[in-house]
Amino acid sequence: MKVGHIRTTPTEEAIQTAFNNLLLKKDIDRISIKDVTELARVNRATFYAHFQDKYALFDRMIEDSIDDLFSNHAPGSDQLNSDSLSAYFEAIYDYLLKIKDHCPYSYQKLLPKVRQAIVNILSNRLDNFNNGHPATNQNAFACHMAASIIYEAAEFQLINETPLQPAEIITEIMRFLN
Repeated sequence: MKVGHIRTTPTEEAIQTAFNNLLLKKDIDRISIKDVTELARVNRATFYAHFQDKYALFDRMIEDSIDDLFSNHAPGSDQLNSDSLSAYFEAIYDYLLKIKDHCPYSYQKLLPKVRQAIVNILSNRLDNFNNGHPATNQNAFACHMAASIIYEAAEFQLINETPLQPAEIITEIMRFLN
């Protein structure tokens, strides 16, 4: 039985810290559970009591950090406007930049997993904005598309190093979303 996801335990923190340290040095595909458990100073059974595998560990770390990211950078607005859009774009860009810097050997492999988590979490946040309108399938679709556009713009800025400045990117995103 896996340990519940109510809060992070000291053991989970040790495992996550070890995994983070290994990501600085190795591609995720070359990190073994043995590497993680030795660095975290836990046994293999303890690792598997908390996580199914290293990818579940990575997913959990990403979900937790994205929740924190948006909680710390949550715009005070209850609607998607240029200020809230700018805050989300900058938060996502900074987050992706940290992944690129922290996981130099595997960040491009990790971005699809990160993308999925960010888009899902941001989509849910945007769906809460609904401006007092009841939740509908159309609203959920629109929120998912808006979250996808915001994410893609931030990733494009990171990887392709577009000559557009962030303010220009926000203007273009707003044009798409209106």
